Amino acid sequence: MDNTSSESAATPTIRITPEHETLLGQVKHVLITATDEDWEAAIAAAVPGVIVAGLQSTTGWVSKETGVPDPGLNRLISAEGTTNVTLALGHIEKKRSLYDEAENLAAHLTCLGAASVTFLKLGAFSVELSLRSQTAESRGKYLAALISRAAPTLGRAPKAEPVAAPIRSSIAPVTDSEAGITFTGADLTMQVIMEAAVRRLTTHKVVDDLRDPQGLSAEFTHDLEISVMTSNGIRPFKVPGVRDEDLQYPRRYLNRVPQGTSIVVATDVWVGKAIDAAIRAHHADEVVESPVFKRTGWKQIDGQWGFLSPTGFMTANGLTARAHSQLSDAYNDIGLLDLSAVTDNERTAALNTLAMSRELTNPNFWAGMWGPAIWCAAGMGVGAVAFMAGPKGCGKSTVMSGFTAHLSSAFAPAGRSMATVDGSVPNIGRLGSGLDGLFFAVDDSRKRTSRNGNEDQEKALERLIRCGYAGGHARHTVSAKNSRTGEWEQGVPDLSSPAILLVGEQIPDAEELDSSRERLYPIIMDRGVNIFASGNSKEFEALANNGLPALAFSFFIRWVALQIAKIGMDAWRKTWEEKHAKAVGFLSNIPVSRRVHEVAALVECGNLIWLEYLLEIEAITDAEREDLFRDIHAAVRATALFHGTNNLQSNEAPAWEPLLDALRASVAGGQTYVQDAGGPQSLEDLGFVAVTLEDHKKMLGVRRSGRGGNVDFLAFQPRDAAAILRMDPKYRTITEAALFQAFAPIAITDAGHKHKLVRINGLGVKCIAVAWTLFSTTGARTGE
Repeated sequence: MDNTSSESAATPTIRITPEHETLLGQVKHVLITATDEDWEAAIAAAVPGVIVAGLQSTTGWVSKETGVPDPGLNRLISAEGTTNVTLALGHIEKKRSLYDEAENLAAHLTCLGAASVTFLKLGAFSVELSLRSQTAESRGKYLAALISRAAPTLGRAPKAEPVAAPIRSSIAPVTDSEAGITFTGADLTMQVIMEAAVRRLTTHKVVDDLRDPQGLSAEFTHDLEISVMTSNGIRPFKVPGVRDEDLQYPRRYLNRVPQGTSIVVATDVWVGKAIDAAIRAHHADEVVESPVFKRTGWKQIDGQWGFLSPTGFMTANGLTARAHSQLSDAYNDIGLLDLSAVTDNERTAALNTLAMSRELTNPNFWAGMWGPAIWCAAGMGVGAVAFMAGPKGCGKSTVMSGFTAHLSSAFAPAGRSMATVDGSVPNIGRLGSGLDGLFFAVDDSRKRTSRNGNEDQEKALERLIRCGYAGGHARHTVSAKNSRTGEWEQGVPDLSSPAILLVGEQIPDAEELDSSRERLYPIIMDRGVNIFASGNSKEFEALANNGLPALAFSFFIRWVALQIAKIGMDAWRKTWEEKHAKAVGFLSNIPVSRRVHEVAALVECGNLIWLEYLLEIEAITDAEREDLFRDIHAAVRATALFHGTNNLQSNEAPAWEPLLDALRASVAGGQTYVQDAGGPQSLEDLGFVAVTLEDHKKMLGVRRSGRGGNVDFLAFQPRDAAAILRMDPKYRTITEAALFQAFAPIAITDAGHKHKLVRINGLGVKCIAVAWTLFSTTGARTGE
């Protein structure tokens, strides 16, 4: 009786749920797994018509004491011989020991009367890992497909695994993952020094390319697999991020696994160094080496260009784990997505972003932010800082979160994770550290209540803006985080170049930011104007929160990597630099500074890169691209004129001034033109989208020469000007009488009249006339 009990206790058991137990003999297909994780994942997938049975391990179907096959296998095979069995024992095609075990088990099942035995070959993946890549809803269908494609034969046997000769030296023990021990000696002299087996999966070389670009003082970390004997057999646990110097201190990584504090390690003084040596020597040729850099951005690794992010290296072929970047905790949610397991269509994600832009009532609200962000992400560096300004509660933060949602779903409107300008000059150095080639948002850049608070914030903004357009000494004197101490160090060079998107209630005055103000691209949200096409933010928030923005950005980065792979990084950058130079010349007829031209051209070209991408993936047509660019071009010209001819002071402007600004913007934006002796002028062809004013223009008025030494003037009919101004919601109720009244202080009139009679196309027309210099030059603000 005692012998029977002893033999039963030594006999392994087959795991099967009570529900599946009742189906034995009815269901004709059985899936056999060899780990707890695989068994649990297969059970959860719930494939109809399939019973899932679990072994303790690949050898768990044979008793270690008696060598007898588990009698529990008998009940899995129907007496009628109709049961089909699929074996999922692990990397069958990779490892000889698993191959042999699968072959032996298949032979035994065939002898028991199985109708067929097939083999699930998953390469480097387990059943659990394969199912983890699917959604909960699709796992059953995915597993069913795997079973249906199981191979009827094992194929050619892999090469026999080399057997490490037992090493008797105490500094080079043997790690045995099958038994879950680390030991020295051999046979009768074997001495177990640790009740766990540890092997390296990946070794990461951390290079601080901010301060040590050559990696002379690189740090190393390891991802370990720790195999431990549990009540359910040998179980491996993954422990990432173990420091190189900690390999000789087993307790530091053993305690990170379940019940790790109970794992016994010998206490001899030499054991730590011996275990360290064993880990380094064990299957060293199989260890994956992965470089880690302190910055994100475009890099060339092993001769291949790609974008480095915390989640991996995005190349033309997709995301790989060959390298990744390391960011501060503030931005640990940023990362590119692995597109290999994505079932959503690339066009769907891109059209979702396009829908977000169309949900805003003014094309400048989207284009002004998106242009600098895409220009930077496409590897072109930085050159502008976008600033979205508007009254409290107008929706600025919601719109901005829609942009940052492209970096991570955590930054969508539901989370609204953005940095805040807190008025501290030293703290401003933390923003964007290591974010090369990406963009981030800074909220709450409003005026402070105290004089000192304002001065501090002005200095902080000045430093941030200069960093954002790669200008000035401040770019090289921001802070960086010390990886050893975790503290931020002041004055450490950070050569990262992120695109910076600012949000605030008011754009700083000219004297506060000096020349840096010209590097801002302003997006002004006026009070009382609804910025959402649907009337509220719900539609925009739904588009930003559905996860597609981050997917669209990852697809875009992969597309850029493909373009670079085709022509090379130098040619890619040269192509767009040339287009930017042409765009600067194209905007040069706007009477503003060269810097304003450059910023406006950058906004246009960044959007053009995005439109090129949309066109190539067939998300838009050629005609749609031209229409989209025409709207962007008009918005950019109007913004450049406004920004370059106004100092954005908060003092009250004359009543006629905003009206004249709006009319001037309509000409700069291409909606209208002024007729003179030379006739209407066409815009040049930028080389990517042809835009001509004649296709959609409306005449504002005429330019005439004064008589008797009087100045040239612009003459326009009040009804035409009112129609143009009413296109702006601010002026939708303006009347001709209101125009006469507003322009009365500066109007050139005929004697005794409030208007001037001007001949237009042979007819005498009653017009409002203003000095041409007042309309066309930067003297518009002062009247000079």
